[in-house]
Amino acid sequence: MYTLRDLFSRPLFFPLLIIILGSFIWDLKEPNADFSLPDQICEGVLLKKSRTTEGMPVLDVWLTKSKALIKVFLKEEWESTQWLSNNFATIRFPCRLKKPQGYRNPGVFDYRKFLARQNFVAIAFVDNPNQIETTGQDSRFIFKFKNVIRSKIDSLFATLENKEVVGLQKALLWGDESNLFPRIEKLFRKYGLSHLLVISGLNFGILGWFIYKSFLGLGKIKPRFFLYRFFYPTCAFVSAVLLFLYFLLCEFNAPIARAVVSALGVFLAMALLRSRDYLNLTFLAAFVLLLINPTDLFHPSFQFSFLALLALILVYPALIKPTHGFLMRFFMANLAILITMMPVLAFYFHEVQLLALVGNFLITPLVELIVIPLGFIAALVSLISNTIGIFVFKINLFLLKLIIGILDFFQKDFPNPVPFYPPHPWELVIFYLLLLVCVLHFSKKIKRGFIFILFFILMVDVFVWIIAPWKTNQLQLTHIDVGQGDALLVELPGRKTMLIDGGGSTFVDIGQRVLNPFLKYKRISKLDVVCITHDDVDHFLGLKNLDIPIGEIWWHPISKPSPNLNEILVAREMQGVKLVPVSKGDEKILGEVQIKILNPSSDGKNLSDNNQSLVLQIIHPKGRLLFTGDIEKAAELNLIESEGKNLFSHYLKVAHHGSKYSSLPDFVNLVHPTLATVGSRKSRFHHPHPQTVHTFEELGIPFLQTDQLGAIEVEFTGDVIRVKGAPNEFLKLPMM
Repeated sequence: MYTLRDLFSRPLFFPLLIIILGSFIWDLKEPNADFSLPDQICEGVLLKKSRTTEGMPVLDVWLTKSKALIKVFLKEEWESTQWLSNNFATIRFPCRLKKPQGYRNPGVFDYRKFLARQNFVAIAFVDNPNQIETTGQDSRFIFKFKNVIRSKIDSLFATLENKEVVGLQKALLWGDESNLFPRIEKLFRKYGLSHLLVISGLNFGILGWFIYKSFLGLGKIKPRFFLYRFFYPTCAFVSAVLLFLYFLLCEFNAPIARAVVSALGVFLAMALLRSRDYLNLTFLAAFVLLLINPTDLFHPSFQFSFLALLALILVYPALIKPTHGFLMRFFMANLAILITMMPVLAFYFHEVQLLALVGNFLITPLVELIVIPLGFIAALVSLISNTIGIFVFKINLFLLKLIIGILDFFQKDFPNPVPFYPPHPWELVIFYLLLLVCVLHFSKKIKRGFIFILFFILMVDVFVWIIAPWKTNQLQLTHIDVGQGDALLVELPGRKTMLIDGGGSTFVDIGQRVLNPFLKYKRISKLDVVCITHDDVDHFLGLKNLDIPIGEIWWHPISKPSPNLNEILVAREMQGVKLVPVSKGDEKILGEVQIKILNPSSDGKNLSDNNQSLVLQIIHPKGRLLFTGDIEKAAELNLIESEGKNLFSHYLKVAHHGSKYSSLPDFVNLVHPTLATVGSRKSRFHHPHPQTVHTFEELGIPFLQTDQLGAIEVEFTGDVIRVKGAPNEFLKLPMM
């Protein structure tokens, strides 16, 4: 077991600490918001092929003229396009370039920030892969070597029938995820095996060990080799060289770079006759990689890689005993990794599979000790004999098919992953401090004291977020950033919750990408009411895959719902959700607030679809909130006539995303809000319209947009309105 002094005495500990701090400072800068390019013909070098979680093909391309990195999304499959089998081709294609967009909400993956951390400046869309032309091939030896070897082996894969298993073999062998089926990726992630899909330091280590032991086997042919002082270092050096050649064949990305740095560090230390201080080598690998790209620190694969290494170096020795045999030691190694990685897995994926330990115990050794080395052997042999190479690959594919079968069995006959609220960053810090204190060597008295203090802090935290929220008397809302669309979470006194609209897009699953992680981050276990104001996909489609239980759905069935909305309503009703039709004049009590339905009337069939939107007013001593759906001028005039001064509200959700057909000056003046927010994003509708923005500016009303600030969080106290949007935007407005 290591002591605290052992950590501090490592020469790279403090430099690594400084560079980690620098990475946080580096990451504070916002991505270049002004970058934009018109539709054009682009030319560049193809670096990598992959797929989105929805299965859409993606290319990473380096634009040679602009000296910029972009992601290219293909709207059709690429199988018929043979040139895509080679990386580093120079390609030319027509595309639509756009600034990367993310959904900036607490607890939600920010794709814009993710791309910025990897130095991508734009995304592009190509409708047809056949529009992409090859204009050349990188002639440098490294790339020619890679393409020749990979093309030969890929031609063997093309003769094999089971494409699902072949795609998995490519991911394990080269790190090539372009043919990895989304179903397989989700299956591996569900059972805590996603680390196997990333070529890690362990992969390189096992291959290096296999090569190293093979060279040592030469000593058995001529035993006098063992007498030479440099025999062992020479074997280690040759192993390092071969590992580097293997690295050249793999996909070029950050996880594989981390893996090769870690593995080469071990073998070069052996070659130089230095002791293998694994903790120092881990610090060295992290230091070098962060020096090259500081934002790697925030990449999940970087965190997973080094947490797994630290688990084996620090946690594993604290779990084993001298009497443990091989199987028990292997089990303890997996347990150490699982304990160390579980909080981060919960942070990113919001679930932890209890069968992960069993899955790792059964499948990890099969993959690491047999499948990967066997795939490596098959690749080498196939360069000499196609027949033998295919035979060995078929053995490997049988093993992979067996692994998929085991995981399918788990999925069919065993419980689903346990959902977890994602831990907040400071909770992660407390957990890892507690783990560190447990595994490091201290005097028992000091260790017990530290453990008690840290455990007490965690227990207080659990009490606060489980018990205290139910006694809260706060009135809060969050205008969620769902792009072009509306979704607003209202948290009412007594911990009652209401979601007004759910956003939606035909291209992105807003429910899975935005609503689920955001609501879990907020630690909301149930939505008492979901209100669908309008039968447009950007108001309700995100509810389709919403995982949070729902009590009631409020909607206005003036006309027959669209097929998409009808599907959601029928599915929710079958789940036991109560469907509550509402219309003008209805009044509801939810917790301690009164909710009035102001539009549409039950006979409003002559109104346009937008003007049939539900309009709700929430009334509480701490504030009055008005939500207007997509109403336009006709509905606003009706409200002015029927409600008059009763429209007064401290908060206004701007109608129809700020369209020029809404927000009449007379209507806005009658509401006279202290604050107005709008959910919008740059689109063909150009919302919000300058005329609408001008209306609010003329009346001196703060007008906040989700496309500029991300999620807008608002708290009403009865005296002031506190507003937070984006990391550094705060407002405090006196209520009138």
